[in-house]
Amino acid sequence: MDGIYVPTLRSSRLVLRALCADDHSHLLALANDPEVTRYMYEGPPPSAGEVWQRMAIALGQWGLRGYGMMAIEDAQGFIGRIGFYHPYDLAEPLLVYVLGRRSWGIGYATEAVALILNWMFATHQPPHILSRIAPGNAASARVASKLGAVQVGTAQQGGAVLDVWAYARSSWKPTNSS
Repeated sequence: MDGIYVPTLRSSRLVLRALCADDHSHLLALANDPEVTRYMYEGPPPSAGEVWQRMAIALGQWGLRGYGMMAIEDAQGFIGRIGFYHPYDLAEPLLVYVLGRRSWGIGYATEAVALILNWMFATHQPPHILSRIAPGNAASARVASKLGAVQVGTAQQGGAVLDVWAYARSSWKPTNSS
């Protein structure tokens, strides 16, 4: 095995990079902040061990699929995670992200999503990338809509019915994410 390659992606304000052990405490804090997780349906707040396991799974996606989860940093440091989760039984990858409160309302989500979609469509060329967004999550729906995603249906996740949004490679125009 040659190892796992995770690229570093940059915009004028953000860096998307490989997750590392030092991110554990930041990810644990995000996963246990009820405001940050109010639209996430991953079960009860995870323990430190469960967050570590999720990091390992996220890094494993890079080895199995060539894409996965990344850390998001701004000039002040860690602000969240973004990437793709692609379960065995799902035909298309799911784009997922979560940002800490200090980064809300300043365009970071749109910038990070555009940056990672540019990379994914250019390197892996999937026909579609899906996002599952809670019906009440207007901020994430705005990001998806602004970047050309279209609501295509619903899916059950964690006991909730979520809206499914699709980004299509055929209509994707590389976006300046800076």
